[in-house]
Amino acid sequence: MVETIQTREILSNDEYKELNPIIKNMSPDEATAAIALTYGGMYLLVDKILPEYRTEIIMFLGIISIACVTNNFSIGVRF
Repeated sequence: MVETIQTREILSNDEYKELNPIIKNMSPDEATAAIALTYGGMYLLVDKILPEYRTEIIMFLGIISIACVTNNFSIGVRF
């Protein structure tokens, strides 16, 4: 959630540069939709396809999210 808010700020503000090559040329609304679809896909993957790896996948995604939020915060992106 925090990462999505920060991404919207980055895309709305020329002071920052979005590093994700998939969403860097999207509008804030398009990026939000893409992120929501990604979360939905991850839910299906974890819950329906690979439930035996649920803990590992959620931990991995959490670490990535924390790293992104921390990096964004360090360059001045607030929410």
